[in-house]
Amino acid sequence: MAGKFQSEIRDSVIRDLLSRVKSEGFGTYLRRVKLTKVRAFSDERVDFDFPVTALIGANGSGKSTVLGAAAIAYRDMRPATFFPKSSLGDDSMSNWSIAYDIIDKSKSQHQFSRHYRFKNFRWVRDDLVVRPVLHFGIKRTVPAGERAEFKRLASVKYIYTQDRVRI
Repeated sequence: MAGKFQSEIRDSVIRDLLSRVKSEGFGTYLRRVKLTKVRAFSDERVDFDFPVTALIGANGSGKSTVLGAAAIAYRDMRPATFFPKSSLGDDSMSNWSIAYDIIDKSKSQHQFSRHYRFKNFRWVRDDLVVRPVLHFGIKRTVPAGERAEFKRLASVKYIYTQDRVRI
């Protein structure tokens, strides 16, 4: 690794990590995710070939979508955290589908696939993978009807009860 900038991670550590990935030397590992009709993704596959994967792209390019899709592979992550659903007749998520290839050494079949989809206005996720996942939120610009803190305001039943203010 010659060059102007030298990583603080030794080459031997990187080689060891690559070797562990190649030999599936991790307990539970998300190997790949395939997004079908999820936001701007049509039939896109994202491979996680290294224990640390960097997602780089412009604002609005889908980085958060990929992270959200990866997170909901696990039982403790609710899909609505990453993919909030508007209840006002929005069917934009009706054909969403996310497929996963996961390695889990605690199961007899080490590598398996899972397929989650958004059907009849709810997520269908069977046989969820159990693994501790740390999530710290990302704030994005989304329509008010998709933000939990504004959801009641976007309802057709909401009635404003205070005096109106003229500016």
